[in-house]
Amino acid sequence: MRVTADRDARAAHAVIRATDLKKADAIELVFHGGMTLTIPRGQIPAVTQVPLSKLANICVVPTGDALSWRPLDIDIDVHGWIRGLFQTR
Repeated sequence: MRVTADRDARAAHAVIRATDLKKADAIELVFHGGMTLTIPRGQIPAVTQVPLSKLANICVVPTGDALSWRPLDIDIDVHGWIRGLFQTR
């Protein structure tokens, strides 16, 4: 539903920008609420083996809850991925 998508995109947990930090070999997420989270590429199983040169074009979906590398056919649910990072094993 469009109303829900618009509201979700403005939520504090919605990603508004994702950047590939080549020197740090990490992905930086900036959230609508102002928080920034930098995650090493090694913690992202879907992109660990992808050459850095192909990771530059990260798309954030309009609702801010997923990242996509369309040419690589890779989509990541941000909230599930972050939850998984902090789960005890």
